[in-house]
Amino acid sequence: MKFGIQPKELKRALPLLKTVRLRKGAHRKPVLDTVHVSQDVTGDLQLEATDLETAIHVCIEPEMAESGEMCIPFDDLDRLSRAATGLLTFSTDSKPNRISVEINGGEAEIETEDAKDFPRLRHDTWKPLVSMPAPELLRGIQLTQFAVERVRRRYTTDTLCLKLRDGKVWLIATDQKRIAEYQLDAAVLDSSPDKSILIRLAAVGALAKALRKAETVQIASAEDGKLYTFLIDGNIRIVTTPVDGNYPPTDLILHDGDTSNPPSVLSLEVEGFTLALNAAIPFTGREDHGVYFAGTNAGITLRTWKEGKWNFSVPIEGAKLKGKPIDIGFNVVFLRDLVECARRLEEKAFVLRCKDAELPAFVTLGNGNWNYVIMPLRIPD
Repeated sequence: MKFGIQPKELKRALPLLKTVRLRKGAHRKPVLDTVHVSQDVTGDLQLEATDLETAIHVCIEPEMAESGEMCIPFDDLDRLSRAATGLLTFSTDSKPNRISVEINGGEAEIETEDAKDFPRLRHDTWKPLVSMPAPELLRGIQLTQFAVERVRRRYTTDTLCLKLRDGKVWLIATDQKRIAEYQLDAAVLDSSPDKSILIRLAAVGALAKALRKAETVQIASAEDGKLYTFLIDGNIRIVTTPVDGNYPPTDLILHDGDTSNPPSVLSLEVEGFTLALNAAIPFTGREDHGVYFAGTNAGITLRTWKEGKWNFSVPIEGAKLKGKPIDIGFNVVFLRDLVECARRLEEKAFVLRCKDAELPAFVTLGNGNWNYVIMPLRIPD
């Protein structure tokens, strides 16, 4: 094989491909620390990287190309793309596992792996499931992925769940202490029964990078359901294997009819609450990293508990309480994520619906498109 490519094209593709890079020592196959390069039927180059569970394909129009395939180590591609001042030309050498590179008027040789050993996640026929604008999927990821459990302990909570339900498409994340759910503005292309697609974190990270400057994305599945693909602008494809297991039954909590008329409804202005939260954070204790709401319809304060006593209290400007007096606490991280999502949705205020100091609290924003459930902290004695 032989092909020529501009360094700027490699620089654009490599950051995305690296999201699934497995370095030497993390696996037994050095070929996984390479980028597989081949030519498709249209003459374009296909650059592919994989961690065996997720694969990224980037399509690039070459300056010139001859059919074949090769694997090029990530580190060499990185170094060459930064050093080159013009066209880079790669060609397979007569020696096994060697590639010749023409760069800056000279020639270099790099050692590589056999392209036939590269494990490829591929499928010829895809069944379209969902189509949407790329910015919408990116927005959904930003409004949910913070709630994904980073260390898997139970269920499949270390994934982002894409759920097709009643002709609608939702992204859901939970770490078993909170739930974030966002309804995507998407077109459902599949008439089959409702389904859930559990997206691995590596694929989520790759999607977040690929969607930033993209326009459209289509999600499809292999006929046998053993692979899912995200086709972005027709030139980037992210393929991932399904995750075994069932996602937690979040619907039982998110869409509980009892949340529509809770005993306490706390209305908070984003700016006023942010000021109070930032003032309270330095006084939180390491044991819970929490802040506590307390008050009546006459006024609400935010308190902190440290070393066995209440050590800080600040009134929340613009806070209004409807219903029973409130005394409830939450992890600071959960509240910060709530504020960030409110800003992303361009909301100036939000409502915290509370049943009890020991039961989950609910927030709905974006005309009902975004739901957030957070578990409270135990009130200190």
